[in-house]
Amino acid sequence: MAWNKDIYDEALWEEYREEVRIFTKLKYAAALAFSVFAMDRLFKESIESEPDEEFPKPLPGPLKNSGNYEKFHNDGFALGKMSKYPEFIKLTQLSTCLAIAASLISEIVKKGNAVMVAGLSLILGGGLSNLFDRYKTGYVIDYINFNKKPLNKIIVNIGDIAIFFGGILAAFSYITKMFKKNKT
Repeated sequence: MAWNKDIYDEALWEEYREEVRIFTKLKYAAALAFSVFAMDRLFKESIESEPDEEFPKPLPGPLKNSGNYEKFHNDGFALGKMSKYPEFIKLTQLSTCLAIAASLISEIVKKGNAVMVAGLSLILGGGLSNLFDRYKTGYVIDYINFNKKPLNKIIVNIGDIAIFFGGILAAFSYITKMFKKNKT
């Protein structure tokens, strides 16, 4: 049997293109997750370096009338829930971050859509920032308090906001996929 150079070369090129596609999507997903992580860490370090007496202070620019910077240490889940179980919280957050990372890689490898990849990247970046806090200090540093109801009861950080919007993107992507699947 003669070797068909054209078929062999095309198969290699297709495999190479697929590897480049995966690597490129992984690179963009990692950049988005790292950007959220880094931005949140910068804010947290800045907030932590200031004395407690400096807070609350108004948010800057166009957000000035919508809330304040606060300095809050949350040793529980959202709204301080389960703060009596710090090791359980750490393990749960670590497990969740690993599951999100695995889902993100799976989504990229199986040619998932960009909206889902972006959503999972935002969730991962925010989750890793909060996880870093948990292992470094034993609590999550929250610093944004909106003064509009019903948000005036909570204090969040950029990681939390990224998790929230990442969840919306992921849910939108999933629902859209289900509608498309049911139409066929």
